[in-house]
Amino acid sequence: MREEEKTQQTLATLFNDLNTIIVIIHANGRVTHANTTPVTNPDAYQATSLNKKRWEYQAFSHDPTMQARIKTDIESALQSEHTQSDILIDTPGGLLWMQINIHPILDSQGLITQLLVEGNDIDQRKKMAALLLYAEQRRKLFREQTPMPVIEWRTDTFQLSGWNAASEALFGYSFAEAKGKGPDFLIPSGITVESEIIRQTLSQSHNKIISRNHCKKPSYTLISTMNRTYQITTYAHDG
Repeated sequence: MREEEKTQQTLATLFNDLNTIIVIIHANGRVTHANTTPVTNPDAYQATSLNKKRWEYQAFSHDPTMQARIKTDIESALQSEHTQSDILIDTPGGLLWMQINIHPILDSQGLITQLLVEGNDIDQRKKMAALLLYAEQRRKLFREQTPMPVIEWRTDTFQLSGWNAASEALFGYSFAEAKGKGPDFLIPSGITVESEIIRQTLSQSHNKIISRNHCKKPSYTLISTMNRTYQITTYAHDG
């Protein structure tokens, strides 16, 4: 008993008050150690005295899906697999997204005796991804519902990547026919243009291109989170 207490004290000294969650699980699934962090729930403080499986803790009790996911990951780790999952856990401050990594610990004979669980806070990243997804969905909804023809270009390849029904009606091509084409695809036959000039103009924010068919295309540059231009949305309408 004294040896176990000494081990727990050593683990507490090493892992308590970290921002990373550290949990040690016996091969039978019972938690034998859980460090204390700002997101630790009350029952985790008593982990050494409770005979609870990891998925039975308060952190996962809010959602059976999360309980099932962490249970599946533990079962996989007990089969010598390193697992990684994004798990929404319950904390004293509310729900929080964590990236949970589980690593098998082997003894000298190669048998799994314990699992090391490592949890890292990815809440801001997940919420930012959700906001970006929402913005992307709104952009696509606008593109499809606006009565104006909308054309989207990739500025890394200068290929057409988006084309709504109004564009199809204006130019006479389906998206399947227009997808992947360059800017000169929209230039009437018999007219010579400098494709490089079009590309340079599309790469600049808030420009207007007046083509020979008198169709104005105000272009708006979209900037990625890495501050790189990655797409142009062109609103095409009769001049």
